[in-house]
Amino acid sequence: MKLSEKHKLGMILYSIDKLINLHERKCEELTLIKKSLLQKLFPKEDKIKPEIRYKNFSDAWEQRKVIDLLNQPITDGPHETPNLVEKGIPFISADAIVDNRIDFSRKRGFITKEYDLQCRKKYSPELYDVYLVKSGSTVGKVAIVETTKQFNIWSPLAAMRCKGKTNPYFLYFLFQIKENQNQVKSKASNGTQPNLSMREIEQFNVQIPSLHDEQKKIGEFFKQLNSLITLHQRKLEKLKQLKKFLLQNMFI
Repeated sequence: MKLSEKHKLGMILYSIDKLINLHERKCEELTLIKKSLLQKLFPKEDKIKPEIRYKNFSDAWEQRKVIDLLNQPITDGPHETPNLVEKGIPFISADAIVDNRIDFSRKRGFITKEYDLQCRKKYSPELYDVYLVKSGSTVGKVAIVETTKQFNIWSPLAAMRCKGKTNPYFLYFLFQIKENQNQVKSKASNGTQPNLSMREIEQFNVQIPSLHDEQKKIGEFFKQLNSLITLHQRKLEKLKQLKKFLLQNMFI
C-alpha cells in the first residue's frame, strides 16, 4: 500500500473516530440533562409542587395511588414457562427491558399463535401500555409499548394501562424518577431475588398534576428528549459498525 493511500485511510478512520466521540458525548450529556430534569419537573419527596413548571400551571400536585391512574388493575403474563418455537409470536420478559425501552432483539424467543391466544385471555398488549419489571435483578426498570406489532409478555413484567385516564408517557416517566425508584427498592422483598406483587405496585403513593394538560406537556417533553437520545445512540452504533467494517476490509 502506498504511503499516500495509507494517509487517506488513516484520515477516514480519524474522522469516524471524531464522530463516534461526538455522539458518545451527546448521549452522555442528554442522559444527564434528562436525569436532572426528571428531578425538576416532578416534585421532590415531601413537596407538593415541582421546581420547574410550565406557564399557566400553578396548582399543587395531588397525591394518588398508582391504581387511581389506571383504567384497570395491573396484570402480567403467564407464570408457567412457555414452550418456545423457532417462528411465531415474539415473547419478551425482563431481559428485553434495556435502558427503559423494549429491545425485541433480546426476546426470550417465539410462542405459537395458539399459546398467544391463551395468554391474551389474561393480558393482550396494546399501544402505550407501560411495563414495570417486578422481579429479578432489574426490578424497577420500565418501558412503554410503542409498536402495534403482535407480541406477548411473561410474568416478570407488570402491565399497566391508563389510556383515557392518565397520560401514558407521564406514567412512564413518573416511574423513572428517583422517589418512585426508591419505593420499588424499599418494597421489593429481599428473598432469593427482588420481587414486587402487582397489588403492592398499585398502592404506591405518587404525586400527579391535577390537570391532564400538564401531564401531557411533561410526558411529551420527555418523549422528545428520549427520541433525541435514541437518535444519537443509533448514529453512534452505525458509526461503530462502519469503523469495524472498514478495519476488516481496508487493510488486506
